[in-house]
Amino acid sequence: LRPLYGLLVGTLIRRHLVIQAGWTAERRDRQREFRHLVGDCLKGAVRLLGSSAYLEIIEGQLRGEQGEAQLEEAALFALRCVACKGLDRREAEIMPQLMPRLLAMSGQRYAVCLCLGSLSHWIA
Repeated sequence: LRPLYGLLVGTLIRRHLVIQAGWTAERRDRQREFRHLVGDCLKGAVRLLGSSAYLEIIEGQLRGEQGEAQLEEAALFALRCVACKGLDRREAEIMPQLMPRLLAMSGQRYAVCLCLGSLSHWIA
């Protein structure tokens, strides 16, 4: 089941967490509501996959198509969803590699700040 959950997480990020620039305000609001439901699914997935495997998927999404702002923001949202309750505070394999990447994302400052705030227990 773990490989299937890994595929599910990647697909959810690429296809269902992205908010497109040309959407109407109503469409963006509905998508934001839907994102929180997807976030619940991601919390379950991180429990099954484990923190390191989940973070590898996030890192792959951030490494993938450089400069695609919507995909970067979706990956940050997926990280933020599980940061407080899903990630193992002792995770020391992927997170140290991910932090410099987050700090270098100048086009996503607001999303990165929200994500770092959610990761404060890990940073401390």
